[in-house]
Amino acid sequence: MNQEKLQTELYVTRDFGRKLSDTIEFIRSNWRLLLRYETYLLLPISVILAFFTNNLVSDYSGMLTGMMGVTMYGSGFYRNYDNILEWFINLFGTFVCYGAAFIALSAVVYAVIYFVFFTDKKMTEVSFEELKPRLWYYAKRSLVLSLVTLVLCIVASIALVVVLVGLTFLFSSMRFALLPIYLFIILAVVAVTIPLLLVTPIYMLEPECSVVNAFMKAFRLGFATWAGVFAVSFVIGLVSTIFEMVTTMPWYVMIITKHIFTLAHDGDAGMTGSFLFSFTQYLFCILQCFGMMVASTLSIVGITIQYGHAADKIDGRGVAQHIDHFDQFDNV
Repeated sequence: MNQEKLQTELYVTRDFGRKLSDTIEFIRSNWRLLLRYETYLLLPISVILAFFTNNLVSDYSGMLTGMMGVTMYGSGFYRNYDNILEWFINLFGTFVCYGAAFIALSAVVYAVIYFVFFTDKKMTEVSFEELKPRLWYYAKRSLVLSLVTLVLCIVASIALVVVLVGLTFLFSSMRFALLPIYLFIILAVVAVTIPLLLVTPIYMLEPECSVVNAFMKAFRLGFATWAGVFAVSFVIGLVSTIFEMVTTMPWYVMIITKHIFTLAHDGDAGMTGSFLFSFTQYLFCILQCFGMMVASTLSIVGITIQYGHAADKIDGRGVAQHIDHFDQFDNV
């Protein structure tokens, strides 16, 4: 193992500053490869996703305009109400496309992470033929994890709704007593959710780990390093959000402009209803979808770096890795 490889080890105990610097250094060193394969896989998905997302927002805006201007537009409210089915179709399409985008994004990022941290090859030496098996491998694991997470989220949401409704009926005569209980439940949900951010890197990078074991290990490592997981996800998430705003703002401006223009002219969209305006809005929607997914790369890398820190600090994973490869340290 050469000196350059030692400087890019994943399982290393890091302070907060080094977690951020290692995340940025990883992106800086591999951004060309990441952007290339993310463009190949995510741009086609973004084209389809933008179609559903754009229609979804337009349908919602139309229904909102109809409800706000029911007296102004006469039967406009009922006309928009009839389009609720179309709105749900677009919502479902948006949800499916976002799921596909997350799977593709995870596959690309973790394939690159694998070659950077777990092989002696430089990324400039890795061909697409070498990368492709890893892309399929991580795509399949990401799909499995996504489906399991979806089921767990549905079950947890139903349980949470049942608890909240039950508490509301139980303390119906003491409404003010519910406020601290609701606050406690919200804080408990946040406290439990933060460690679960480690599930993805654990399941993706530990092939011997099942989904159930990944969740159990995420709780164990996540609660032990809760402050670090929260800090890294918050700061890097904030940076990602700023980048997303840059790519999202043009689309938002066009949506708001069209909505205001429609309200100001009694439901007549005018020039904002033209083909040129609608097509431009669609192109900006593609930009915001693609930009949002590319920005998420930073969050995935950041939480993976945090996972490497937790695995070394709690389980001594880095020490174990050094022992396994002791014979490779001759050139250090």
